[in-house]
Amino acid sequence: MFLLVLTSSCSNKKCNCDIDSKSLIQKYQTKNETVILNTVEQGTYGDVIILKVCDNSNKVIEEIYLRGDEAKPKLDSIVRNNIYISYAYLSSTNKKKYFEIPFENIVLGDGLLNKNTLKFKYLFSGNYSKEM
Repeated sequence: MFLLVLTSSCSNKKCNCDIDSKSLIQKYQTKNETVILNTVEQGTYGDVIILKVCDNSNKVIEEIYLRGDEAKPKLDSIVRNNIYISYAYLSSTNKKKYFEIPFENIVLGDGLLNKNTLKFKYLFSGNYSKEM
């Protein structure tokens, strides 16, 4: 019941972009938007990352959910409507250092199901770093 209330109250995209400092991973500010990455623990399933794009009046423009179970995302840049996000993975054996990650491998929920209606284009990349 709580989820239904939360979903319906945010369906008009008028929700505030309040920052939860406990779960904040990154805040990225541009001239017109603020992008906030927060983590939500999902127990045994790992973490889910909530990415919110907000306008200057602190209203949500777009919200999508990302995988955060193996690595945490880092917002690298925003160029027009393209949002570039990278993931860093630990590996001692993989020789391929940088690679593109398909949208379908990262985005969860409504963002994945309704990707043609998103206002922004999300481009994901990954890199391997040596284990310590």
